[in-house]
Amino acid sequence: MTKKCARCGKPVYFAEAKTSLGKDWHRQCLRCEECGKVLNPGQHAEHKGSPYCHLPCYSALFGPTLLRQGQNAIAHSSFGNMKERSPESTLERSEINRRIQIYNRDMNKNGQLKCKEVNGRMVFDGLLRVHWGLKSVIHLQDKDNIPVSKAEKRASILGDGESNGFDLSGDALKQLLMGNKSPEPITRTIDDTLVVMRHSRNKPRRYNTMACRADRTKRYSINGHLYNQETSVFVPPQGTVTCVRVSNSMTTMEVIQLLFDRFKVQNDPKNFVMSVCQKSGETKVLKDNDHPLVERIVLGPVEDEAKIFLLDRAAANDIPNEVASYVGLPEPVLNGFLEKIEKEESQELNQIKQRYELYRKKIGERIKNLQKGR
Repeated sequence: MTKKCARCGKPVYFAEAKTSLGKDWHRQCLRCEECGKVLNPGQHAEHKGSPYCHLPCYSALFGPTLLRQGQNAIAHSSFGNMKERSPESTLERSEINRRIQIYNRDMNKNGQLKCKEVNGRMVFDGLLRVHWGLKSVIHLQDKDNIPVSKAEKRASILGDGESNGFDLSGDALKQLLMGNKSPEPITRTIDDTLVVMRHSRNKPRRYNTMACRADRTKRYSINGHLYNQETSVFVPPQGTVTCVRVSNSMTTMEVIQLLFDRFKVQNDPKNFVMSVCQKSGETKVLKDNDHPLVERIVLGPVEDEAKIFLLDRAAANDIPNEVASYVGLPEPVLNGFLEKIEKEESQELNQIKQRYELYRKKIGERIKNLQKGR
């Protein structure tokens, strides 16, 4: 029986067959889906039936996501999609390098951008400072979604049984399953009580161990707001800053999702947007497919001139520079502008009324002349 290629489906003959990951390939079909490199059998990765080279394509496409600031791994969910690649076309590579150098020159070592080239494309990542500007409340998760191992689950069940006074030994469980009555309680003597008290005193309490105290202390917080059952629903203080490590390929929605995952926020990211607020008052709402880190290097490292805010989608609006020039003016000056505009508007209305009144008279006179001529 002739074998078929796992990629093109055509017959693969013995002389040209390459076997890898339990499948048969043509030599030219065993190529990386991203960079087109011819792969060696047994030295490649596979995703949804398509082969990829281990480095850098597979690790960049399907590698670990950025969840903490200390991670150096970069995951590009849109790395291989030509339509969603990072917007290098808007800026020349030389211009990007120049702006990155300017950005790193004014930042400390931890805040500098790291740049590298992957498959002929520039990839850079770094810390992005996001200012909270929400007016609606956010909901924190009640607990972390950390999978529990079987050993921990078994230990917790046994611990709960001991703490509640139930005997979970093999004989007791067997009697319960067989429908027998529970064993008669054993009356403790004075010596037994002393032994139990000494055992419970020497046994470390789980909630007071160093590991549990560290977990409780390191509970996710938003600018110092530690999780509390009573204050799990709150509004972040206006203007407070948080940092999140992102790359230039991450879109606005991906950055918001990353930020919410880090702080265990339950709200839907689609209800929020990121906006660039400049010192002049001009506001630009970033689209869902924009790239906040690219916007940051275009704006420059000085946040006194421009900041990136996280806002409610319903309350976010674009404010052009023409309108922003009036935002910082005092109220008496703005009232003076309004009075002047209303006065000019009334004058223009009177002129239009007079012009059309003249047209009406002329037309009426013309109609009368035509009627007399008949």
